[in-house]
Amino acid sequence: MYRFRGWTRLRASVVAFGLVAAAAGTAQAAPITTSPMMTYNTIGSMVGDPGVTVAPDTVSYVPVSGASFLAPSSLSLGAFQVKTLPAGQTVTYDNIPFSIKFTTTQVGGDTPNPNSTPFTISGHLSGTVNGPSQSNVVATFDKLPPSATSTDTTDPGFQFKTGLYANTLKIADNPLTLVPSSTNNGMTTVQANLVTSTYTAPVPEPSTILLFAATAAGLGLRRQIRRARLAD
Repeated sequence: MYRFRGWTRLRASVVAFGLVAAAAGTAQAAPITTSPMMTYNTIGSMVGDPGVTVAPDTVSYVPVSGASFLAPSSLSLGAFQVKTLPAGQTVTYDNIPFSIKFTTTQVGGDTPNPNSTPFTISGHLSGTVNGPSQSNVVATFDKLPPSATSTDTTDPGFQFKTGLYANTLKIADNPLTLVPSSTNNGMTTVQANLVTSTYTAPVPEPSTILLFAATAAGLGLRRQIRRARLAD
């Protein structure tokens, strides 16, 4: 009778432990909204002015290095700069492609793993720069196709993962009009928004819960056997 009661108590203990472990796993799986500090770099590539030898690269790209922000937030992807042309000289851009590579280097002070960056933001330039004080050049960014994971079917943005965070980056102004060199030294900032940053705690594997339960059962069985032997 003693052994039977011992086994009953042991079985009840193991079941209770399993329920507690499962409940703990469920609690850890709940999403937690947080605001991680993200550090990033950008690198851009531009195609030189077509057919122009006097003033190449009239429109250039200025990258960002080691910048950081607290997500969710607006951020700068760098800037286009229109250089000064001599009076009477014009340079025309006709769907000239450009690209900006975005790389996340740290999230919350740590190197993210996994890291879906770098990814490339592409587009094209169209318009004319006339002398030092006129520009109607427009930078148009290519939109991504609709995504099954985004509720915005017109502009899903750039979706990427950094460690335990899921992010969506969208260009703020598209198309973007570039100012001439006589305004703000020809600098036009490329603004973006990191609209989503969600932290999800890892879910314990079922094998982990079973391992805990099996360990507890083994220890309990060992104690019951010892007690039974002493009772005999």
